[in-house]
Amino acid sequence: MEDVEMLKAFLEALKIKGIPYNTKRFDSRLKIQKMVYIGQFFNISGLNNYEFNKYLRGPYSEKLAEDYYTIDNIKADPQKIEKFLNDKNFQKFVKLVKGKNGKWLAVAAEIIDLKLSLKSPPPKIRELFDEIKIIKMVSERKLVPKTYVESVLNELSNFEQFRKIF
Repeated sequence: MEDVEMLKAFLEALKIKGIPYNTKRFDSRLKIQKMVYIGQFFNISGLNNYEFNKYLRGPYSEKLAEDYYTIDNIKADPQKIEKFLNDKNFQKFVKLVKGKNGKWLAVAAEIIDLKLSLKSPPPKIRELFDEIKIIKMVSERKLVPKTYVESVLNELSNFEQFRKIF
């Protein structure tokens, strides 16, 4: 229950910041998946109990899916919402994702996932997956132009959390 309550508070804090959600819409649920994944990457407290696996549309958490189907019946705790709103990592996260569509979030999550999976491979393998190859792989997986992937990668590169993984 605690995870569901934290998820509800997270989503309500996002709503206050102008990032709405609607669990009845597939595109919104997909965005929730990607925002929680990216939020974990930003070390936002309260989101860490969701385990993500590789999936057709990028990182996906079954537990998160179960939880967002139940949050409409839960009242958000104002103190938990306030905790998110005052969290520096949450504020950086909002700066990154506000105004972004599902495609951008999916590409960003895929880039982060690829980079994290390559964080500590042997040097030879790491060399094989330079930025150009990552751009190509994400472009092919997400069926978007390489220039689009590059623009997402450039935006992510503005954040310290992202620069630390490479």
